[in-house]
Order: sequence, then structure tokens, then C-alpha cells
Amino acid sequence: MSTTPLRRALACLAGLGLATLGLAVPAQASDPLYVYPTAPSPVTVAKTWSAGTVANGGTVTAHVVATNPTGVTRTIIFQDTYDFGLAPASLPGGCGTTSYTGYPMFFCHVTVPAMGTAAVDIPFTATYVGPKQFKHTWRMSEAVDVQKQETYVSLPAGQTQTFSVACPSGYAEVDHSLHVLGVDQGTGTIDDVHVVSSTLTATGWSVTVQNGATGQAQAKLFATCLKTYTNTGGTIAVSGIQSFSVDNFLPVGDVPSEFEATCPADQTPVALNLNGAQANSNYPNVHDVLLTQVGMKADGGRSSTVFAVVNQPTDTTLQWRCLSTKSTTGNRFEFRVETETVTVGAMSDAEVQVYCDHGEKGIVGGWYGGPLNGSEPRPVSRTYWFHNTSAAPVTYTAKLLCVGSRLVRGVKVAAFAKQERCNYLGGVESPAETEYLNHDEECLLVRQS
Repeated sequence: MSTTPLRRALACLAGLGLATLGLAVPAQASDPLYVYPTAPSPVTVAKTWSAGTVANGGTVTAHVVATNPTGVTRTIIFQDTYDFGLAPASLPGGCGTTSYTGYPMFFCHVTVPAMGTAAVDIPFTATYVGPKQFKHTWRMSEAVDVQKQETYVSLPAGQTQTFSVACPSGYAEVDHSLHVLGVDQGTGTIDDVHVVSSTLTATGWSVTVQNGATGQAQAKLFATCLKTYTNTGGTIAVSGIQSFSVDNFLPVGDVPSEFEATCPADQTPVALNLNGAQANSNYPNVHDVLLTQVGMKADGGRSSTVFAVVNQPTDTTLQWRCLSTKSTTGNRFEFRVETETVTVGAMSDAEVQVYCDHGEKGIVGGWYGGPLNGSEPRPVSRTYWFHNTSAAPVTYTAKLLCVGSRLVRGVKVAAFAKQERCNYLGGVESPAETEYLNHDEECLLVRQS
């Protein structure tokens, strides 16, 4: 096989894996050689890695064995790149460092006896300190589906009833909302319509509504439903209902309190529901009188937060589900948060639209700033109705967690490692996830002495 010096320089970068904080350095099988520059060498060289997880400051060792199948002693120089996340430790005799087109390299002079072998251990210290990120991603054919479900609410004056919205079989509820349309056939406003309580159900969301107006209250319940299996047969895992409670949560003035939901690694909280109940009989048992929810943050990470002003002593319960960020195929969701900002005048309402990009779907709506009169999910957008009840203008931020309709596969690499190949960091299950396959015959170079 022939190759150019430039291609060889790039190909070399698969030679060493990057050892980072708390990440496993993969063992590699023997490395077939490509002879540099042109003359083939009868000596073969194999390289393996020390196994296990290496923390920053720890040592990872490349074990290189040269085998001479001929009847005469051979002296060779083998060379290879090492990653920017590694620093040479105490190199053995005959070894040193150099560079090739800007990439750091090490080399070793090795004398291999006739019909024998020679081994060299090259130690490196893990020095990576920067953040991880997915630098390369490839959009796969595996796709997910998102649907909207809604329930119409019509509640007579002075009545309290419970309404529910549910996702169809094969879908999981990942977001929900109540939007009060108005009051007709009598007097009253949307401020006379209250949420008494709410709870997640096995298939969706349930809310008890109280109509304190003299007219008929009209509203809609919405649910965002994510299909739990993909078009290629993969499954998206969604947990059962998670929760934690704090009794007799005391008011802290106008400062919003934070209620945080957390999921295990590779999962993200969805379908967050905060419910307030009277701490004792001295206070009304009406959720939105006890609490004023002013925001919710969801970004696809391991935690999501509900922000609420506690108006009176309240027994609070936060519920959520944990959504796996990967399909059983190993492909993962690609999340992105879309944001819009609007200033709402005193005692006024505003309607805001937030759109995901082409090829994305909106799954969880978030906001911050003040009371919200619900939001309506659509496949690629979300409509928010902000309801400013204060005597001054308020700036609201509307957020929509967007997910690519097609799942992706990628390799996590150091933010500053721009050109390397085969940078194996946490989350990469196989060499096929890298941009190039791990063709080690192009990674380790040998030249005749």
C-alpha cells in the first residue's frame, strides 16, 4: 500500500488513545506496520495499552514489541504520535520526542536480535484538564416521533373537577401544560380559574381545576408524547414516576425557590410536575394560591429545575420521569435549547412562539420571569402565554428543548484536540464511532536505520 507523507502524518494520529480524568484507555491489539519512508522492513512491531482507568496525573503505558523473523540482527527506529492530552514521562534509553507537521511524536531506536524480539515500554502522564465535548457527530437513519395530545376543559361556574390528558400506547409523556382560554357566559377572568392540584399518571398528567368565576371556564390540557421505539427497532427508555417531597415549606419572600429533579448518567428529567398542598388547615388547599410557579429549566442534562415563589407554608411534591438520552442501538439524542425573550407590560399578557430548527422537534418547554398561562406544544414549535400580574413590566425568557429528529453517533474529544484520530474518551463504545476506523497499520510508522 502506498501513501503520501501528509496522509501518513494524519494517519499516525490513531496511534495513541487519549487518557483523561476518570476515563478508560482501551487496550489495542497488535499493530500491523506501514514502512516509512519506502523500503519494507522485515521487522514487525505490535503495540498494546496498559488496561484500566487513568486519572489526571496518572500514567498510561504503551507496550511496544518488535519481532525480527530474519537470521540477522536488525536495528530500527519506530515512531508514533502521542495525543495532546498526554505528556511523555521518563522515556527509556534510545527514545526521544520530536514533531511532524505540528503533531508531537516519540521515537525509539531498537536493536532486535536475529529470530528474536525486543520490547520497549513508553510511559505517558495524563495531562488533560479541559472539558469534554462531542466534536464529531454523524446523523443516523434512526429517527424518533413526537406527538401532541390535548383534552378540552369546560367547567361550570363554582365547580371543581379533575381532568386528564394521556399519551397513546407506545408513547411516553415528557411535558404537559394547562392553558386557560377564558371565561364566558358570565363574569370572571382567567385569574378566577385555579389549579387545586396536579399529578403525573402512568400515561400522562391529571389536574384538578376550580372555577371561581360566575361564568363558564374554558381551557385545554396539553401533553407532549415521545415515541418509545424508533423506526429502526431501537427502544428509548423512560422511567416510572420519580418524586421527592418537602413538608411545611416556608415562604422566603419574593425570591423564587428552586426544586430540582435529577436523573442518573445518560438520562435527563422530563415531565416535571410541582404540586403544593396546604401545610395545615390554616391555609387554602389550592396549589396556585400556595405557590406561584415562575419558571422551569430543562436542557437535556442530568438535572432540571422548577422555580416557584412560596406564598404560604406548603407541603410540596416534585414529580418527574427520567428519559434515556440514548437508544438501545447506542445512538444518542442531540439536544439544543432555543430561546426567545419578551418584555410583558404591567398587568398584561403576551403570546410568544419559539421554533426549533429544521430537522428538530420540541419536547420540553421552559421559561423564566413570572406566571405562565400554559403553553401549547407543536411538532417543531411551542406557543407560550405569559401572564404578568405585577404592576411593572417583566422580562420573560421562553425556552424550548429541541431534539434532532434523527439520532446521532459521535466521539467525545478534547475541545482543543483538533486533528487527532482515535481519541477514545468516555462514551465511545467502538472504533466505528470515530470518524475513521482504527486502521493501526497507518498509525505506527517504522523506518530502517
